[in-house]
Amino acid sequence: RDEEILFFMDPPHLVKLNRNSLANSNAHENTRSIEKLGSDGEVQHMDWDMIRLAYQMDKRNGPLQKTKLTHAHVELNSYSKMGVRKAAQVCSATVADFIEELDEQLNPEQKEMRELVQNLRYADLLFDFSHIRHPGRLADSGSSEESSGEKAAREPFAALDDPRLDRFKEIQDWFFAWKDENSRRYSLTDYSHFISGQSFKMVVMNTTSI
Repeated sequence: RDEEILFFMDPPHLVKLNRNSLANSNAHENTRSIEKLGSDGEVQHMDWDMIRLAYQMDKRNGPLQKTKLTHAHVELNSYSKMGVRKAAQVCSATVADFIEELDEQLNPEQKEMRELVQNLRYADLLFDFSHIRHPGRLADSGSSEESSGEKAAREPFAALDDPRLDRFKEIQDWFFAWKDENSRRYSLTDYSHFISGQSFKMVVMNTTSI
């Protein structure tokens, strides 16, 4: 029978690249200092120390910890940087929610982590769209919302008018606007305040492949 086929260009690899870009923002290899202008025009930094802070604060919750962050998630080595599972658990809606709550507590007047939160949410969506459940069983999952949570983003795509497909344009617009902003403030070839060039290419391939 005739069927429409949707393809995604390796979003798990994109999530890993995005995590690694963040991990090197004033940390680890220290190759970048990621920043983006917020809606108020103020510079917002996306430093890895924000992820580390989230882990340290959540660790205080003990068995009631809200995220799946561990020491291994925030202190990376050459081996762990290659893994997708922990990258997906960092770039997740759960971590985004926790950082958003933390930002509200620490910076109630001026949310200083909003753009990092948005980055994590979009990476989470792209990961979920590539881990659609097969009818009748759960897809193998690596993100922080595992089989205990019924995520609508992982329901099978059944039609080209599925409203979730509109999110690809939203994600594309956000990253493209960020790239244009970075080019204006620095240069077309300067990625030191942006995600890596390879990461951005993966964003382009994934959000324009529909």
